[in-house]
Amino acid sequence: PMLYDPENRNLRIAALPEFLTYGYIGGPETALENVKLLPEATWAKFGPDRKYRINRYWDITAFDNSDSVPSSEEDAAEEIYSLLIDAVKLRLVSDVPISVMLSSGLDSSTCAFILAKELGANLKTFSIGYSDKDFDESSDAGELAKRFDMPWERGVITGRDLADSFPEFIAHCDSLQANTGQLVYYFVNRLIHDADFKVTINGSGGDELFAGYPTYQANTIFKYYRHLPSLGKKLLRQAALALPTSLGRVSIDYKLKKFTECPYDSTLKAHAYWRTFFSMDSLNKLLAQPVIEQAPPFTRIYDKAFEEVGAPADKINGLLCADLKAWLIPMFPWTDNMSMANSVELRMPLMDYRLVQKALSLPERFLFRGWKLKKIMKNFLKGRLPDDVLYRKKRGTHLPISKWLHNDLSELRDHYLDDETLNKDKLFNMKTVRQMISEHNEMKVDNTFKIWNLMVFSAWSEHNGIFI
Repeated sequence: PMLYDPENRNLRIAALPEFLTYGYIGGPETALENVKLLPEATWAKFGPDRKYRINRYWDITAFDNSDSVPSSEEDAAEEIYSLLIDAVKLRLVSDVPISVMLSSGLDSSTCAFILAKELGANLKTFSIGYSDKDFDESSDAGELAKRFDMPWERGVITGRDLADSFPEFIAHCDSLQANTGQLVYYFVNRLIHDADFKVTINGSGGDELFAGYPTYQANTIFKYYRHLPSLGKKLLRQAALALPTSLGRVSIDYKLKKFTECPYDSTLKAHAYWRTFFSMDSLNKLLAQPVIEQAPPFTRIYDKAFEEVGAPADKINGLLCADLKAWLIPMFPWTDNMSMANSVELRMPLMDYRLVQKALSLPERFLFRGWKLKKIMKNFLKGRLPDDVLYRKKRGTHLPISKWLHNDLSELRDHYLDDETLNKDKLFNMKTVRQMISEHNEMKVDNTFKIWNLMVFSAWSEHNGIFI
């Protein structure tokens, strides 16, 4: 294999449709020609002949705890909880003060509870809020910090703040990522840095480890939906499209439109599809023909993960494992980018390898059944966390970008999505780009994620001098 040439600025064309589809690029390939990622849980040995050998020291799919499965769901829950307490405790080792990233979500709330109530570590907590109440969850986080006697600081982010910080943000998007959660990490870590903290704990990974995403509920529905006759599917699709477009958090109209858009009958491919932003049809309209001709299979990232998981891929354990491999692990570079952009070390106790191994080895009925998300997590938190926190509606990590695109971000949008910037290499059909912007402005279609992905690609290419 070639060693990295620092002057290599050539875009790998096949990476573009995959990036637009998922908001990231599935490894080991990257956005650049002749540059690959070292896979997770591996090390490489370089020889005097300039060749290297990759060795794996751990594999998320290579363990079997079947001999030590707890006899009941309650026993399993307590075992997981004990492991989690120890995972949090281990991450308190430091010679500098430690802080906590706190949202209203269950994962960070659990970390805060363990720190304060189990370990007596009443660390300072930090949250990000917005003036838009539909997106702001910071008051809930503040109330929780107060209950746990943990100091709390809130930072309020506006569209103007994002516009002003956008060039610096892009400078830290090394691996070309467009998950809007990056922005939350960027701003909260800036807040943490400004308060003179160098280490922070957060709750990343709980959704993938304990089945916390609505996509798992979508899978339950899809097992029945896929057997509907084509006419029934067509009518449901038309009904979903007739719903008025709202620009709130990932809204019910957005979810229904995405669900009925799925072109697959396979539950595995459908699971991959819930993660996408562009459809195959919209990519065909957006990208120039030479780009489409080099596009990888639409579900390549998840196909690879499911193949590695093996036979139980369609069971909840397999789906969780695939999401860890295909969704969460590719995000770790940007979590590190955004924290290190502010000189903050990020620690994630929910990703302790012992916890991952134990959770994924549990019987399927302990992890997810029917409709209840984070089933085992809610089991071990019952009677510990307050019920209003435990059963709070999942809100996710989202900013009001959908609305900011109308005002504070419109100038950035227009610059990065024009012919001279976005389409300097003639990779796009600009008529389609203009239509996407127009549809969003007129609230006909929520194109937030599509527009954001294009903006990030355009800005990343401009900042790094990328060419084909």
